[in-house]
Amino acid sequence: MKDKINQQERLVKKSKPSITKEEKYFLGGLFEGDGSFYVILKRKESSKFKLYIDPGIAIYQHQQGYILLERASLLFNCGKIEQKPDSDNVYQFVIANRRSLMEKVIPFYKKYVYPFSAKKESFNVFLEIVEGLERKDHHNLEGMKELVRKVYLMDTFTKGKSKRRARSLEECMSLLESSETKRLTLSSRDAKI
Repeated sequence: MKDKINQQERLVKKSKPSITKEEKYFLGGLFEGDGSFYVILKRKESSKFKLYIDPGIAIYQHQQGYILLERASLLFNCGKIEQKPDSDNVYQFVIANRRSLMEKVIPFYKKYVYPFSAKKESFNVFLEIVEGLERKDHHNLEGMKELVRKVYLMDTFTKGKSKRRARSLEECMSLLESSETKRLTLSSRDAKI
């Protein structure tokens, strides 16, 4: 099967015609059906509040539809195609760069997908999260808490289709509070020097 994928890759690279408007709508439909917005919360000791918010999008295809992922990659001119970690036959096209999300993915989604989407609520919250990160809302405790709440709100729209988070919302809020308390304690000690 790898030979077939390599052959498809060569054909795409050889022809590389521009993406037509019809194909943009087709890829929008592909995203609607086989794609998802996601936001990963990572515990990260080096970050100010010990949590890191990492938004992205992914489109999934069985290896037979690999060429569609190539077309999505050509359309956005960013992201990467990789084998899905838990499957030998499924590939994913992923964009996790926030600048690319703001400048390429979100405008595309608004024009070619949103008017027809059944995922409007999820997209709206995703957009609020990405825009909040762009405004640097995560640099203050209240802004970070609000972004984390929105991450958990997004989960309610998947109706059980997504993996459960390792921590509850309450645990994340406690982590944020304790990191802020520790940070304030350390900074007040520094002020006394």
